[in-house]
Amino acid sequence: MGITSTAADFCFRSDSDLAQLGAIRAGIGVGMMQTKIAERDANLQRILPAFQFPMEIWLAVQASNRSVARVRVVFDGLAQALKTYGSASVPPGASRGIL
Repeated sequence: MGITSTAADFCFRSDSDLAQLGAIRAGIGVGMMQTKIAERDANLQRILPAFQFPMEIWLAVQASNRSVARVRVVFDGLAQALKTYGSASVPPGASRGIL
């Protein structure tokens, strides 16, 4: 977007999605999160609807555990749930990006 910033430009930084969500809810400022998560909170307002930051989700399992039945069941269940989550409909005017 052509905006240069450094860590000094931010009053709060966290690698925890839950901490970021808590800070945004507390009114610390503007933040980014998955659209699907933000849609669950009616108090959050999208401010840059055209801005998107697509993210991949990787699901991995150690090669030696691929054939273990209980691991395979969990892996397949997670894969299906993530596929459903990623393809679920998005409300009109929203995008699969950030809020």
